[in-house]
Amino acid sequence: MSAWLKRIRDAVEEIGYSFEFEETLRIHVGDVIVEVGADENSYTVTVSVQLPGGEASEEELDYYTRLYEQALRVVLGLSGELRYEVDTSLPEYPSLHMVRVYSDPEKLADELIERLKKLAEVIPPSGGPAEG
Repeated sequence: MSAWLKRIRDAVEEIGYSFEFEETLRIHVGDVIVEVGADENSYTVTVSVQLPGGEASEEELDYYTRLYEQALRVVLGLSGELRYEVDTSLPEYPSLHMVRVYSDPEKLADELIERLKKLAEVIPPSGGPAEG
């Protein structure tokens, strides 16, 4: 694991959000997943949210409103280039990926750690590494 990714993982553990680490670091912030990773020439923070498949009840409307608010609190608090990707590979479960792209992993780490610390005040952590 690279040093910048380890810094993020250690901060997430200290803050108390649950997470998993396999090929990427997946952090559970409220009801959204924040995925941190790298490819050949960039470093990314991806926030994924499920899109409604059609009509929604009042309860579902409240859920989606809360979900998007949480996602926006993460992604709009970062400064990397912003991209949106709609994933319809599972037509029954479409999702929106909001991606912040960085060229500097240390800047990504600094910004994401600060953002997660602030988010913990409004989206309380459930704690520790995720089970399973």
